[in-house]
Amino acid sequence: MKDCLIKRKFNDSSNIIEVRCGDDIKLINANDIYFIEANRKKTFFYTTYEDFLSNTSRSDVYKLLNKKIFFKTSRSYIVNLYKVYSIKSVNRTSLEISFRNKNKKAYLSKKLYYEFRNRLKDILNQPVEMKAN
Repeated sequence: MKDCLIKRKFNDSSNIIEVRCGDDIKLINANDIYFIEANRKKTFFYTTYEDFLSNTSRSDVYKLLNKKIFFKTSRSYIVNLYKVYSIKSVNRTSLEISFRNKNKKAYLSKKLYYEFRNRLKDILNQPVEMKAN
């Protein structure tokens, strides 16, 4: 994993974000992000095509993402609601989130469960043509 910096593409209607990795820039479709994990001032991106490391704060990353699609599930995780496959309890304070076609897990604070569930319901009730890929 490389250290990366992230910048928003100038076109706000685009789902593409620019991710800077050293001298390289990766263009990533936000719809390809499964989840983002913050750990010790580093931000890990788990995407459809690759997983990589950024040194951008979780809060700065969250500002760039569509709040209708992405949800802060705890202090450390931001999850793409369209990618959630299942949720199970792991202890008295958190739930484990699984994703289809991704062998990594994110975690949800039980304090946020009802808001998370309501946001998932909103997405599931959208017309098919409005749903993200």
